[in-house]
Amino acid sequence: MYMLGRMYRILALVLILFCSDFEYRAKSEAATKIKQTVSNIRNDLRNRVGNRTRNQGNRTQEFNPADPLSIRFLVFGDWGGIPFYPYSTVIQRRTAKKMAQFASRKEVQFILALGDNFYFTGVRDVNDRRFQRTFEEIYNDGSMRIPWYIIAGNHDHDGNVSAQIAYSKVSNRWIFPDYYYSRTFEIPGTKGDTLDVFMLDTVLICGRTAGNEDDQPIPQTRSKNYSKQFRWLIAELEKSKAKYILVAGHYPIYSACSHGTTDCLVSEMVPILQKYRVNAYLAGHDHDLQHIRPDLGPGNWTVEYFVSGATNFINPSLIHKRTLPKDSLKFAWASLFSYGGFAYMEVNRHRMVMQMYSTAGIMLHEHTMPPRF
Repeated sequence: MYMLGRMYRILALVLILFCSDFEYRAKSEAATKIKQTVSNIRNDLRNRVGNRTRNQGNRTQEFNPADPLSIRFLVFGDWGGIPFYPYSTVIQRRTAKKMAQFASRKEVQFILALGDNFYFTGVRDVNDRRFQRTFEEIYNDGSMRIPWYIIAGNHDHDGNVSAQIAYSKVSNRWIFPDYYYSRTFEIPGTKGDTLDVFMLDTVLICGRTAGNEDDQPIPQTRSKNYSKQFRWLIAELEKSKAKYILVAGHYPIYSACSHGTTDCLVSEMVPILQKYRVNAYLAGHDHDLQHIRPDLGPGNWTVEYFVSGATNFINPSLIHKRTLPKDSLKFAWASLFSYGGFAYMEVNRHRMVMQMYSTAGIMLHEHTMPPRF
């Protein structure tokens, strides 16, 4: 199983790097013909094999209009291109285009960007070309020129995270005020009902990874003040009167994919989420789409766990599925014969809805959550 996972990762990386270079350089007539042949083969494979979907859920080819009395936003991590020309992957460009169409149709109001903003070693300083080549030039549609609420991932911590924070003063849509922070959004059509979103730096909490896919973060590399972040989160949750609460971090708490469950978050974060009736925890890090719901028994608050990290690389491995709590994996999707996918959330006075889409415009999964009270 481990070798199969590695084979998938190698194949995915080869396809990504080949397609990234090929799409930009195939300008001659001969190269164009080759490109068409590759496209035909790819389409044939897709038709024969189909998208490697573990749960297709409800499907639709059309994006329904937005509910005007709702908060609407995209959720995705691991979108950070590549550190050499063209500084983006085909998957990143395709998901950016589809998300722009989706955001226009749904009148999306903001984006939660969940880390690994710049592969593979972050940025050097606020003038790094990656801000332009991997961010500004890729997400340049008007519908994507909305607030981006940013957190750092492990690859960002391999560079200069403070430069990403400083970029908030350069770009009016790049909102990254500190390593961790919160935002409150009022639900339209209500008398003060709100959604609270807590953006965490899980790399400071758990540490950096050694580099291998399934490595746990190294405790010795965690911030010496990691407990300060927990104290801040608990204090904020204690006083929150929000109708809905989301907590977001780069590392997933639970995951079936290549990186797997983050042990330090299971032991230290899950009790907090349960105690304060958090609706869902959002993460990236693994390059797929997932929904996990552990059953903690009657009388316990149910926290939903979502992973959205399929906007730049794709990894269909489920190597850690057996490590999850029994029957907790409700949905998982990644396909090497696709151009990735993304997540969308809509919150109104009655419900919070998570939807996951492929770049083909197919809604792969949908889940509805009730208010906290």
